[in-house]
Parts: sequence; structure tokens; C-alpha cells
Amino acid sequence: MNDNNKNTYLLQNLVSGFEVLTERGEVGTYSKNEFLQLINFYRNKCNIGKSLEIVDLAIEQFKYITNFYIVKSSLLLESNNPNLALKYLDHCENISPYAFEVKILKAKAYAMKGDIDIAGNLLNELRSFSNLNFNVEVNIIRSYIYEHLGEYEDMFNVLKETLVIDPLNKEALKRINTATIFTKKYEESIDFHKKLIDSTPYNYMAWFNIGQIYTVLSEYEEAIDSLEYSFLINPDFEDGYLEYSDLCNQIGKYNKATVVYEEYLELFDGDSELYVNLIYAHLKLKNFDKAERYAIESIKTDSYNDEAYFLLGKVYKSNKRWEKALNAFHKAIEIEDEREEYYEALADMYINLGDNNKAEKYFDIIMSMDTLEEKYYIRYIRFLLSHKKYDKAYHIIKKSEDNIYSPLFNYLKSVIYFKVDNKKEALLILDSALEDNYDEHNMLFELAPELKYDNEVASIINYYKS
Repeated sequence: MNDNNKNTYLLQNLVSGFEVLTERGEVGTYSKNEFLQLINFYRNKCNIGKSLEIVDLAIEQFKYITNFYIVKSSLLLESNNPNLALKYLDHCENISPYAFEVKILKAKAYAMKGDIDIAGNLLNELRSFSNLNFNVEVNIIRSYIYEHLGEYEDMFNVLKETLVIDPLNKEALKRINTATIFTKKYEESIDFHKKLIDSTPYNYMAWFNIGQIYTVLSEYEEAIDSLEYSFLINPDFEDGYLEYSDLCNQIGKYNKATVVYEEYLELFDGDSELYVNLIYAHLKLKNFDKAERYAIESIKTDSYNDEAYFLLGKVYKSNKRWEKALNAFHKAIEIEDEREEYYEALADMYINLGDNNKAEKYFDIIMSMDTLEEKYYIRYIRFLLSHKKYDKAYHIIKKSEDNIYSPLFNYLKSVIYFKVDNKKEALLILDSALEDNYDEHNMLFELAPELKYDNEVASIINYYKS
């Protein structure tokens, strides 16, 4: 225990000293062992980018040490860059042509690329090796080969074998979730992961995998609990925080989402998309000050994030800062001009400001996009009816019917015929509307309240009610 405490203390000093020098823009001098300690420290924290930076410093200082090139190749494979990894592995092979580790990494790189024959030949060359670590590595390579061949059941089974040997193997744990999705063996995978957890209770990746599978199965409460265990066990596990928070956001648990997003930001750097998720959650919670702050942070991080501008516009609109809201919505459209909801937001703004001509202009832009979403057609038609533009409303309905089917269109057409005093046609269309979708008939009275007192309308509604 004393030795462990001493080693932990020495590692903490090494890391803090390295970070102090890095902040100053200086490069320290370290032994081979110290470089490896630093690389493994950041690797264990899932910070492959930092590990790669350190291995580059090590290579610069120890140009002829093969081990650092091997470590770099392994890190490149972890970050899914087999082509670059192979360049370093070729260099290693020139120095140590018979090194086992180089051969196994080359086989993995070719398997990841989909060069199955080359990967298979390299594995055949290594048949003389037989130890547990070798078996684990070979199984992972086989999983890549099975994936590229589309043999997903074999992929799933070989990864299960691997995790029985090495239950904490991160790569196998990541890949078995891919195999689970392809094979749809969700229940089997959950049972298998629970057995892994029985033998290794702090297996945070196994908890994470179970959370993801429960999400696919729409069992959200179980998913949230499992994902939470993943980052409680390993506070450095970024994906755990993000999957948990994103899921909470998606299912309307905005308080939980904001708490964990903000916890994440205390530990790691946030990107523009994460800030967008925070804006969205705080808007839902009516925390407008926080939503505004994160919107500005998102735009600082990425000045071309159209969603951040759009949500900022919604924040300003909620506070009745009309001019700022208009500017934000226009900026969102300047960056991305194919999003119907941005134009709808502008149309809505101009309705609030009493400028119906401009509102109509932006609704017309949405119509020109041939949107497939019913809500935009319904919103525009209702707007036109409220301003007695019956001919245009009818034209929009007819155009809408070319793109989508909606049982609400007949109610809208019926209202138009009532408004233009063609009661016979109005009642015929109302009959069709009620037959298709009786439950929406109150739309009729929202748009034409006077019809509540029409005996013929009441009679036909009562017929379908019974």
C-alpha cells in the first residue's frame, strides 16, 4: 500500500509538472519511462489526443526507440486512423522485422481497413504464439474481419469470447455494442454484460453498453440508470456524461440534463453542439438568462453554428427583445437557408409585430421548399384564413395535397367554402372530414366560431359522434 501511495504521488507530480510546462509553452526533458507514464495516464483518461502529443515529444527525444513508434501506431488505431498507423508500423518493421507486437498491430490495421487477405496472412504468420494477450488481440482482429465480411453473428460471438478472457478490454467492449446493433441480440447482450458486471462490478464500459442497448429498446429509465453508473465509476469517461445528458434532453428530463452537462463542463472542454443542447434544455426550463449565456458561448466557440443563433433568437423573443430576436433569426438563415423552422420563427415574429406582409413572405418561402411537414401547411393556411385570404388559402391546400396527406385539410377546405357562402360544398367536405378524423372537428369552430350555432353543422357532427 505504501508503494502504491508513493507511485501515485510520483505520477501526480509528474503530470502536474508536465501540465505547468505545457501551459507556459515549454517542453520538458523526460526519461523513457516517464514518457510512457504520461502517455498511459492520458490514455486511461480517454484523452488520446494528449497521448499522441506526448508520444510525438518522446519520438523527437528518442528517435531510434522502436517502442514509441509502436505506441504511436496503437494510439492511431484507437483513434481509427489505420492508414497513418501503417506508416509508423512499416518504419518499426524496418528496425525490428520480427517484432510480434508490430505484426499484430499491422494485422489489426489491415483488418480495420478491410484488407482481409493481408490481415489473415499476417495472423497465419503468428500462429506459433499462444498466450492470453495474443488470443485477445487475435480475436479483436477477427472481429474486424467478420465485420467487413458482414458476418455479424461471428463478430458478436468472438467478442463475447474475448470479454470472457479479458472483461475490461475497452476495444472489445466498444465493438460488441456495434455487433449487438447488427445482430439485434439485445437481450442476450444485456444478459452477457450483466454477467461481466457480476465479475467486474466497476466495469464502466459494460454499464455504458447496457445503457445504450436500453436506449435502443426505448427503456429509458433503465438506460439513464446504467449510463449514470458509467461516469460515476469513471469520472473521466466523457461519453458517459454526454450519452446520459443527451438522452435526458431527448426524453424531456431537462433538469437532469442540465446538471450533468454543466458537471461535464467543469471537467472537460465543451464544444458548440454541447452548448446548443444546454440552450435547448434551459429554454424548456424557462431559464432564459442561462440559455442566453450558453448561446453566446456556443457562438464564440463556433461562429457558424446556425442552431445557436436560432435558439438565441428564441431567448430574445421570450424576453420581448424583438429587434435582437429578428437579427438572430436572420443570422441563422444567413448560415443555413434550408431550415423551415427558421423561416417560421421569422414569420411568427412579424405576426407579433403586426407586419403581416412580411410574415406572409416567409411562409411563402417555406412553401417553396416543398416541405413534407404537415404543421407548416396548417400554420400558414390558418394564418391566411384569419386574414380572409380564402383564394390563396385554397391554393395552398391544393398544393399541400400534392406533397402530403392530412385529414385536417378537409376541415380547412370546409371552412373556406363556408366563408365564401358555398354551404352545400362546405357540408359535403365536412362530411368527409368527420368520417376521416372526427376528433379534430373543433378546428372548425376555432376558425369559424359562428358555425357552433349552425343547425346543419350540429346535425352532421352529432351523426358522426353517435
